[in-house]
Amino acid sequence: MAGIRPGLAAVLPLVVDLAVAVATIALVAVGGKPARRIRSATLSAPSPELGIAPPSGGVARHRTALRPRLQEPRPRPTSTGDATSQLAAELVAAKVTRQPVETVTAILVAHGSGDPLNRIAAAVGVHHSAVRRVLDAADAHRQRHLLAAV
Repeated sequence: MAGIRPGLAAVLPLVVDLAVAVATIALVAVGGKPARRIRSATLSAPSPELGIAPPSGGVARHRTALRPRLQEPRPRPTSTGDATSQLAAELVAAKVTRQPVETVTAILVAHGSGDPLNRIAAAVGVHHSAVRRVLDAADAHRQRHLLAAV
């Protein structure tokens, strides 16, 4: 009917099936990336605290569900509290970071408690690279003091 020779007529269904298979593989490879775009658009929606109504749809419902949960910092041990605060003050004085001493102390305490970088960053409200920079500087500071003591 389409003017295709009878010998090539069986190829048309194979081409359609191949196109469906490629599209399916592409969707699997993309995975959750479209959901991430929706999430970032959802989190940047206007907030009701500012008196701006969110756009219609399910944005307001999803906005609160997608916010990262901030955990309370674990209580710091009293025996290392002074040493941790002193180390934090030394790191801030050395201009390793622009974060306040309290934030650097919270980072060091949370890391000492075994919290992962991303959880520490979310809990104190800084970028994970700032947390990594503080922890690397603290390790280097401790190494210098250990070498000086030997």
